[in-house]
Parts: sequence; C-alpha cells; structure tokens
Amino acid sequence: MNVPPAGLWRGTQGLFPFAIVWNGFMAVFTPFMLTAIFNGKGADQAAWIVPALLSLFWLVGIGILLGGLNMGRRRAAIAVTGGTLMVIQTGIFGSKQREWPVAKIKRICAGPSGMEVNDKPILELQIYADGSARCGLLAGRTDEELRWIASELSAVLSVAELPA
Repeated sequence: MNVPPAGLWRGTQGLFPFAIVWNGFMAVFTPFMLTAIFNGKGADQAAWIVPALLSLFWLVGIGILLGGLNMGRRRAAIAVTGGTLMVIQTGIFGSKQREWPVAKIKRICAGPSGMEVNDKPILELQIYADGSARCGLLAGRTDEELRWIASELSAVLSVAELPA
C-alpha cells in the first residue's frame, strides 16, 4: 500500500501556511527594525540585543517552516510479505524503516498522537507489537483515512483493531 504525501496545505494542519505568514512578517519587520536601531539614538546599546532577538524569531520561523514541509511531503509504503509487516516512511529529513513479524503484532488502530490542534487530538496510525514500544505513523492524515488503513491492515493481519 502506497500512501502519497498529504500536501502542504491539507497535510500540515495549518502549520505550513502559518510558517509562510510568520516568515513573511519577519521579512518585512526585520529591515525596518534594524534600520531604526542603527540610525537612531542608543544604537550602541541595542546593536547586539535586537539582532539576537530577531535571530531567535527567525529560527522559530524556519523551524516551523521545515516542520510543515516535512509533514506535508511525508509519504509511506506499507507491505505485508513473508510473514513480516514492513513500513517505510520518507520525508525531507530522510527515511525510517520498521519491520515486525506478523505473529508479534497485537493491535493496529488509529489513535491520538499526543499533539492537538484547537483542543482536538491529531490521530496517527498506531502499531502495537510484543517486545517493542507503540509505533505511530502518518500523523496529520484525515481520521477516516487512518481508520481505513488500520482496518485494512487489521483484516490482512487478522489482529485486533480498536477504535480511537
């Protein structure tokens, strides 16, 4: 099963558009602030403080942008072959591959990821197996899509599927 990228607008839960607005504001605000500081009185005192503060805001904006890009461009491949469930998730920061023997998988479901947007939990595909921690994948997809993937995998693997 191939799971294509969710997209930068739909798949980031508003993170990417927020990053665009944040960085756009910073691109307009930074030159005005630096010009005012270096051309005004008290340039000696603020010459290092303001650029340091501005760089923190830029780092936050760049971090949010990269996080949104990663969420929107992530894709996955899920395969059941040779008695093994294999999941490969690829994003802008590289690929992660996980494998479990089918006999060790106890439950597959769509459950809360631990993140919330407007007090609503973001669901992820969760795989529970003996001898390993819960594995969460595909956070940010629609609830219906995650539940469908969980039900399909549960049916193929003959394991429990519990609702979120």
